[in-house]
Amino acid sequence: MTDTSSDVPGAADGPADVADQLALKPAGPDSFRFPGLPRVESPDGLFGGQVLALALRAAGMTVADGRLPHSLHAYFLRRGSRFKDMVLNVQRDTDGRSFSARRVAVLQDSLPIFTMSASFHAPEEGPDVQSAVPMPAVPGPEGLPVRTGPFGPDHGLIEVRNVQNDEAGVCMAWARASGRVGDDQILHTCVLAHFSDLYSGLPPLATGHTGGPSLDHALWMHRPIRTDDWFLMRLEPVSAAYGRGVYRGAIWDRAGRLAATLGQEVLYSTSRN
Repeated sequence: MTDTSSDVPGAADGPADVADQLALKPAGPDSFRFPGLPRVESPDGLFGGQVLALALRAAGMTVADGRLPHSLHAYFLRRGSRFKDMVLNVQRDTDGRSFSARRVAVLQDSLPIFTMSASFHAPEEGPDVQSAVPMPAVPGPEGLPVRTGPFGPDHGLIEVRNVQNDEAGVCMAWARASGRVGDDQILHTCVLAHFSDLYSGLPPLATGHTGGPSLDHALWMHRPIRTDDWFLMRLEPVSAAYGRGVYRGAIWDRAGRLAATLGQEVLYSTSRN
C-alpha cells in the first residue's frame, strides 16, 4: 500500500496534534473505528503506513501504562480506501509479568484489509550496546528538499526531507512529526511506524521494476525516540525473486542512536494480482 494524500484532519488550520490525527472512536470491547475522508476527486488508495500507525495505536490503547511496543509484524491483505471507515479489532493474546501481546485486524466493508501482531514490553535494566552499522554521515535535514509528488510536502503525520546520495541501491530520508506529539512514547512509535512504510528500498535491483504494493512489514523498536525531532531512515535492497522483493532498513535519531530496524516484502513483478 503506497498511495496516500496530503488531506489530513486539521490541514486547513495547520498540522493537528498527532493524538488528534490518530484519534479512534470506540466501536465495542477492544474495537475501534477510524472515519474515512469525505470523497473527493483524488486517488482512493490508502497508505499502508497510516494503517500501521492506527493499528499500533489501537493495540496500545489496550495495554497497561508503561509497556512500550518493541516489535510488530504486519500483513497487507487487500487494497484499502481512504474514503471508507476502518474498524480495528484488537485481540488480547497475553499479558505477562513484563510483556503484552496483541493482534489487530483492520476491516473495511466487513473484510480484513490488514492484520498485525505486536508485542509490548515494560523496559528493564540491561546493557545498551549498538553493534549495527553506525548512522551514515549525511547532510542534516535543514536545507534539503522537501519530499513532493503524490505524497505531498505535508505527509499526514510527518514532514519528510530527501537525502541526496549517490550510493547505488540505497534510499535515505529524514523525517519528523508534522504536529505536536507530547510525551506519549507509543504515539512517537506510531509516527515512526508510519514513516517506515513510506519509501521502497528495491527499485535498483531490476531494470524496469519499481516495486508494487506492500505484502508484509516487520519493525523492531530498540530504543525510545522523540519523533518531534528529526530522525533518519536508510533502506537497502536484499533480494528480488518469484515476483516478490525484500529490503531492510534502519532508523536513527539525530544523535545517532539506533531507534529501530525494519524489513519489508513487496510485490515486485510485471503482473499485479
